[in-house]
Amino acid sequence: MDGGPPIVVDNGTGFVKVGYAGSNFPEHVFPSIVGRPILRAEERVGSAVIKDIMVGDEAADNRNYLQVTQPMEHGIVRDWDDMKHLWDYTFNEKLRINPAGRKVLLTEPPMNPKVNRQRMCQVMFEEYGFGGVYVAIQAVLTLYAQGLTTGVVVDSGDGVTHIVPVYDGFAMPHLTRRLDIAGRDVTRYLIKLLLMRGYAFNRTADFETIREIKEKLCYVSYDLDLDTRLSEETTVLVENYTLPDGRVIKVGSERFEAPECMFQPHLMDVEQPGVAELLFQTIQSAAVDVRTELYKHIVLSGGSSMYPGLPSRLEKEMKQLYLTRVLNGDPSRLNTPPTFVPLCPSSLPSWLRVLVIGTNAVPMIGETLLIIDAFISHFFLLQKFKIRIEDPPRRKHMVFLGGAVLADIMKNRPEFWISREEWYEQGIRSLDKLGRGEN
Repeated sequence: MDGGPPIVVDNGTGFVKVGYAGSNFPEHVFPSIVGRPILRAEERVGSAVIKDIMVGDEAADNRNYLQVTQPMEHGIVRDWDDMKHLWDYTFNEKLRINPAGRKVLLTEPPMNPKVNRQRMCQVMFEEYGFGGVYVAIQAVLTLYAQGLTTGVVVDSGDGVTHIVPVYDGFAMPHLTRRLDIAGRDVTRYLIKLLLMRGYAFNRTADFETIREIKEKLCYVSYDLDLDTRLSEETTVLVENYTLPDGRVIKVGSERFEAPECMFQPHLMDVEQPGVAELLFQTIQSAAVDVRTELYKHIVLSGGSSMYPGLPSRLEKEMKQLYLTRVLNGDPSRLNTPPTFVPLCPSSLPSWLRVLVIGTNAVPMIGETLLIIDAFISHFFLLQKFKIRIEDPPRRKHMVFLGGAVLADIMKNRPEFWISREEWYEQGIRSLDKLGRGEN
């Protein structure tokens, strides 16, 4: 009936990653783009046939002759007609499968509008005939791939960066933060920096070339002042890069200046805190008894988390923020045991009284303890405080890997999947089976 292992499709703003349940790597990775001819004068260019609609790799290979659009913006589907072209290309051209009766696991970003999830399922069942569908939140899949169920995921792809706390396998939407700076924005900023240096580039036609320069040469500076001085006073940071047309350009301070917009979004005229500040705000907004686990399991994911130096810079800034905002600049407090101040129970309002539980779990009569958020925060974090940034080497495809693991474990469990029968009987109510906490 199902005709093979479940399909796993990770639709990103920049790239589609697709493959099968149980795989260690996606079978295919291709750009999330749809192209239409700018001029219809030519039927072919060289060996390539110019078609009315070109998708994925074929659109990327001929983008100089095409008007290229992306169906997704900041992780959210905006053009469903083009998204359908992308899925046609995925199933028919890349995987070469008949979807009828098979199972598919799709991914979605945090805070994906419910109506988008409904539309995804509708297309999968009604247009492709899939027999079972599951839609998983990308950040949760990242943690699964890392063998965790609790942590904070910093997922930075091509179109958007999300900071998502996950507790016991459930995303926490009320604490999720979104930063509209990601890979594409770093590429645009690199183009701007190179134009300011005097190089001539076409912002559209040369976009892929600049993206390749970014991926090969850019890094996140651990010490911005030091790298700035090095770039001004020496040539130690300068690298040569040969363009497709044979020109050789020199890339110096741009190597670390371009990714800096992730930490300082104002460089791209975005009025948001940087990734470190948002991450700190997210964790500090969580319940105090959860914060220690979140600080210990900060997991990087997505292609834009691959810059050399990013994990160490993020850890440095997080420690500095914690030192200045929580410890008020006094690092010695990390090693100071919490102090208990005797309080008279009768002097406290009843809503502030908490019975102290003894070692035998019997309340100690007549004794109370004043517990406020700041005290609990220091109690837990001073006892066992640690910031750990996890940067798995395969984090570029972490979402797909987590989806492949989950789909493989659940492939023979019908209660996990929304079935075709449930969709036609219950309609959108069948999506309740996904157990989304945000709905």
